[in-house]
Amino acid sequence: MALSQAFLDKLVQAWATGARRVEYNGVVTEFISGTDLEHRIATTANALGVPNPLAAASRAARAPSILLQFRR
Repeated sequence: MALSQAFLDKLVQAWATGARRVEYNGVVTEFISGTDLEHRIATTANALGVPNPLAAASRAARAPSILLQFRR
């Protein structure tokens, strides 16, 4: 099966609904976990040369905590 934007869209749709089973062009793929599906989405997006559609959904890095002390 050749990778395509339609296949990537199908993977993202499955991820968004919480499904772990994807059928595309008569081929059924079942993923072990959501993380496995996220990895396949990232790999497919990279192979197609498009941005990972889940990149915005990933956790943002937290700004470092700063402790301020004031004296009178």
